[in-house]
Amino acid sequence: MTRLLVLLLFSLLGFSAFANDLDMRKFGQIPILHEGRIKPLDTFARHWLVSVSGKNTYEGGTANKWLVELLFDPHRAYQRPVFNIANPQIVELLGLKWSLKHRYSFFQVSLGLRQQIETINELYQIPEQDLDPMQRQLLDIYLNSLWFFDISRSLSLVLPEFYVENEDVAAKLSVPHKAAFSYIEMVQKQRVLAELVAGIDGAKTPEELTDEEKLLLGLGETLRKLAKDSRTTVLRAVPPQWEREEWLSPWAVLEEGAGSPQTAVYLKVWGELAKAWVEQNVAGWEKHSEQAYKIALNMSGKDGVKVRLQAEYWYNTFSPFKVSCVLYLAVLVCLFFAAFLWRRKAIFVACLLLVSGGVMHLIGLALRVFIMQRPPVATLYESILFVGFVGVLLALFLEVRRKDGVGIFIGAVLGAFLQFLSMRYAASGDSMGMLVAVLNTNFWLATHVVTITMGYGACLVASILGHVYLVRCCFTSSRNALNDLMKSMLGVSLLALFLTLLGTILGGIWADQSWGRFWGWDPKENGALFIVLWLLWLLHGRLTGLINPLAFSVGMVLTNIVVALAWFGVNLLGVGLHSYGFTENIAHNLLLFCGLEISFVVFVLGFIWLRKHRYEG
Repeated sequence: MTRLLVLLLFSLLGFSAFANDLDMRKFGQIPILHEGRIKPLDTFARHWLVSVSGKNTYEGGTANKWLVELLFDPHRAYQRPVFNIANPQIVELLGLKWSLKHRYSFFQVSLGLRQQIETINELYQIPEQDLDPMQRQLLDIYLNSLWFFDISRSLSLVLPEFYVENEDVAAKLSVPHKAAFSYIEMVQKQRVLAELVAGIDGAKTPEELTDEEKLLLGLGETLRKLAKDSRTTVLRAVPPQWEREEWLSPWAVLEEGAGSPQTAVYLKVWGELAKAWVEQNVAGWEKHSEQAYKIALNMSGKDGVKVRLQAEYWYNTFSPFKVSCVLYLAVLVCLFFAAFLWRRKAIFVACLLLVSGGVMHLIGLALRVFIMQRPPVATLYESILFVGFVGVLLALFLEVRRKDGVGIFIGAVLGAFLQFLSMRYAASGDSMGMLVAVLNTNFWLATHVVTITMGYGACLVASILGHVYLVRCCFTSSRNALNDLMKSMLGVSLLALFLTLLGTILGGIWADQSWGRFWGWDPKENGALFIVLWLLWLLHGRLTGLINPLAFSVGMVLTNIVVALAWFGVNLLGVGLHSYGFTENIAHNLLLFCGLEISFVVFVLGFIWLRKHRYEG
């Protein structure tokens, strides 16, 4: 009852996370340990909001504002329709009403899950690989609801959960009369409270209790309930103290007795933050956000953490890869106009936009390198971004040589396509996960993995040149123009062969040091070898004259399929030592991509054949 009164008081004070002008910059940079690395609260908020809702914003508010409401006004957060459940079978199973927006509140979801708890317990007994998609979704929703509740209670020890209306009780406990105060403040009065309730509890029936006695019993019950139900672990926002290396959640600090005078000050500042949020006190919010930020940095004692937190916050806020993707798309629009009017001006603007997109792309990669302190190629998501940048860079060099807009077109297509593809693999909200042990070697990441991914980029540029060559064969008979394209294609193909071959050899050396063998016919190793042999066959055939220019360009177009199979396809096998690269749910997209490339080749060759026979006829 007491907690309900406090929550109602919060609501009456206008406690809303999405209708305020409080500055979230310092709050978003407060460090926290999550998934093995220190990151800003902004990244933590985005990660969990994406996990539960599929987006990193909600109702026009930022992830930080959503997190603040969840921490400081959980009752209201529980009622917001934030859970995204698009599967109608799951909706029906949980007893929910179907909504076109697919959004449901924590209250609704938790009530539905409570009815299915036996089913959920049975699902935990089934091996993960044997679960069907619906069962996995149900388990994901259940886990999301658990962490949602965990985070919501993380700061309950500093929230004003207690409210004493009776003046006599307030005087006996030496607490403010008609003022809300926290668990930390109340637990200091625990001995006095225990003495006051000692002669009441169980001695009288509820009807015999006075209002003062009911209030005392309610305070004691709330104290016990908070201590029992708030064993939170997710929000590990308290840096190590007393030479410990482990970050702890606020409740864990109390339970393990791991606090220090500095920790007490830090938790008090969090309590002041909650009050500032309730009162919408802009000055107080900014002051205490700054204090929490500085105290956490001071307690963490990590060199360089401050700058990396700021860099990651900037990275999250300005999204350099999204900006570069927009610029690449703008390049294609300019090239469209260049095909019909203002050719020189449009191509010049397109070139400037491509360079700008490449610069933003490079800034994004550089920020990731600085934040993670490793090369930007350790995950599938990072490799897509890096290959895209390599492709754009090679395309710009190609444009400098050719000066006909082909390089600009290739750079824009490759940059935009891979940026869109990367978004599929950044869906978790935090794409800077910690490395598995085999990848935790910066030297080999900077040699083998960087080299092989650069080879992928060169292959894709050569492949798009093959597309351009085939299209031009359909509409032009100029041997000079086609020969010039063929020279460019050969040059880029040779570079691709060199990089993929060198990367494969370096990978063998790494494998020898990591696993004790140079080559083990692992699917990933076979994929890299497949690319090398494919390029060797094409280049040898072309240089010896056994493969004519048209067949060579067809082979280069199909190089896209070879690279896709080596890069993504081998992951579908689910076997091998390179399990860090596995991904799911790409089989249909991969088949669609291969089908489109083959269809393009068949269509163009058919068009060329018809054009040739019509001309001869």
